[in-house]
Amino acid sequence: MNVTFFIGNGFDLNLGLKTDYRSFYDYYIKKCPEDMLAKAISKDYKLWSDLEIGLGEYLAQIDASQVAEFLNSKALLEYHLSLYLKNQMKRLQIKNHESFVGEFKENVGNFHLGFPLVEQKAYKKFLSETAESIIYQFVSFNYTDTLDKMIKSFLAARVPIANHASKRVGYNDVIANPIHIHGDVDSIILGLNDETQINNKALQSNRDFTDCIIKKRVNDELGELRVESVIELMENSKYICVFGMSIGDTDKMWWIAIIDWLLKDSSRKLVLFVYDSSTVQSVSSQELVRLKRRKKANLIQRKNELDEAQINDLNKRIIIVKNPKLFNFRNIEIMKDATENQG
Repeated sequence: MNVTFFIGNGFDLNLGLKTDYRSFYDYYIKKCPEDMLAKAISKDYKLWSDLEIGLGEYLAQIDASQVAEFLNSKALLEYHLSLYLKNQMKRLQIKNHESFVGEFKENVGNFHLGFPLVEQKAYKKFLSETAESIIYQFVSFNYTDTLDKMIKSFLAARVPIANHASKRVGYNDVIANPIHIHGDVDSIILGLNDETQINNKALQSNRDFTDCIIKKRVNDELGELRVESVIELMENSKYICVFGMSIGDTDKMWWIAIIDWLLKDSSRKLVLFVYDSSTVQSVSSQELVRLKRRKKANLIQRKNELDEAQINDLNKRIIIVKNPKLFNFRNIEIMKDATENQG
């Protein structure tokens, strides 16, 4: 039985790393000021607030004769993104491994403590009815190895991530190494969710091109079975938790997959850890209710043709946790940015 976490860039940002696109753009444009994509980004940062969406929109400006130049430019961007993220990864240090193991165990094993009380009780009931070890699985949508370092440190201690009892039998729960669904810094998969995000009809049917920019097709071409592995993890999960991810279009296939996963089994729950900096939000129960409804609706609308009964069912089984304290580590130190003086 799995509890599965989907981890996005908010995980690294929460640690203090500069892994946002804007920070990378400043670095990349200095390195390659005459490159096709660098020039496009420097002209309109707003359009490129999301790099992958920006790529799809930019394709409206090129024709078939420029496809090779575009793909070469994208490859160069990916190369520099790899170098940039490697520098960011070096900044993370675990100060005291023994203390960190305790922190990590406390965070992951008690992730449900931020739930509303009714959902905390439901989770404890789930534990009491699970007569097997729970495997905490992680699907990383990041290229960085920050999560891998933490899990490696934890696994070296050879202790369970949590314990639970079912029918008077105790079980040790374990943690698995993450799956990087979009590759890592040495095999970056950067692109779009599907052909509809290519803002150029002539290129939508160009298979040589789409196989290089549609993320699922790139995964299929590589033959690493990452997508299949994640679907299998999901099918064996009762809880899926999303941390540090925005519910955007470039990963739409996964939001649809999660909705389908929820609809298959009424005992499944989805947890969305979300951030909101509004002062009003922090004191108004009314606004908290509205926030939760917006977040749920933003996910559910990713899938078309749901009937009213399905929408009502989904709303009941999506848990929203606002401004979680999850993954705040005292024993993680972020060193000085190694890219500050590079240009």
